[in-house]
Amino acid sequence: MSIKTKGSVPERILNKYQGISKGTPGYAQMVSVDIPNLLTNRRPSAAKIVKYIDRNGGFDWALFGMPIVAKYPNSMMEIIDGGHRVTILQTVLPDVKKFNACIVEVDNPERGKQLFHQYNGTSSSTVSNECRFVNEVLGNEFVPLNNKVVKVLNATGVTVYEHEDCYVPTSVLDPLWKINLRAIEWMVKKDIPTAVQSLNLYTQTFTPRGKPSAITNQFAKALQQLLIT
Repeated sequence: MSIKTKGSVPERILNKYQGISKGTPGYAQMVSVDIPNLLTNRRPSAAKIVKYIDRNGGFDWALFGMPIVAKYPNSMMEIIDGGHRVTILQTVLPDVKKFNACIVEVDNPERGKQLFHQYNGTSSSTVSNECRFVNEVLGNEFVPLNNKVVKVLNATGVTVYEHEDCYVPTSVLDPLWKINLRAIEWMVKKDIPTAVQSLNLYTQTFTPRGKPSAITNQFAKALQQLLIT
């Protein structure tokens, strides 16, 4: 490796993953500035745009780089990384109609939303606990199946759900019931069998109001407490 690293990559990781890749390499292409930003619950922030313009005295091409654009089999495109930069370009240089993008070919919009969150991370303070869990756990194919929260969710038909514009794995599309992440974590920590019992009792007793219908966290926790005692 020409780039020095701090520490070394274990042999077991090299033996398992070296030579393995997914998808195809991205490629450069001039695209229209009117390509839509991927619709998520995280929109480009006007305050962040103003701060950038003020700090850099306008638009700086050296900081623009190449936004990443997803291209789907039907030729539709969406910006999945660089939405702020393209918005700044449109704001400061309205006469510029095209920009150079890195095109990544993506199988479907669900994968595009997952990539958006992988590129942009879920550590931002604007990201809710639920959105973070959906993307880092439910949407991660490498999360062990013995994850305790996931086991309870699977056993009860309940999910952790944030917003329809957030990436939502196929496994939780059109959920009937959702629960706050902190509540389900509390219940799982308390006791897994009674967590399953109480959630099943709740969902069998009440009729969902809308999709998904929110479980009353305190009531579900109280049911569990009664089952334990």
